[in-house]
Formats: sequence, C-alpha cells, structure tokens
Amino acid sequence: MQMSALLSFILAGMNLCIEDFHQVRAYNRKQYIQQQTNFIFLVIILHCKSYYSKLNFFFISTCYVSSEKKIIFRER
Repeated sequence: MQMSALLSFILAGMNLCIEDFHQVRAYNRKQYIQQQTNFIFLVIILHCKSYYSKLNFFFISTCYVSSEKKIIFRER
C-alpha cells in the first residue's frame, strides 16, 4: 500500500512537471529538468526513511514543490 501511494505521488508530480515544462523558456529547460529530477530523488529518500511520519513526508514534499514553482515563475 505504501509503495503504491509513493508511485502515485511521483506520477502526479511528474504530470505537473510535464505541464510546467512547456511554460519554461528553452534556455531554462535543462535546469528545470535537473530540479525536478532532484525532487523525485528527494521524495524517494524521504519515503524510505522509516523515522519520518507520513504527515512530515507529505508536508516536506509539498513545501519543496511550492518553493520550486516559485523559483521557476520568478525566472520567467
């Protein structure tokens, strides 16, 4: 059950990445892809650490997504 929740969360994040990717200027796309790849690895690492509760896991990942989107929108 936990693994399917993790996979659905990552897939939802990747869908957002794909939608945002087309809105990022061409010269920022390489940096954008790197940021999103880092986010996916961060999600997997946090999920695998047993001492994080589910609430902390989703809170931290949501904050990370929000901060990444602010950076991208500021660059435009």
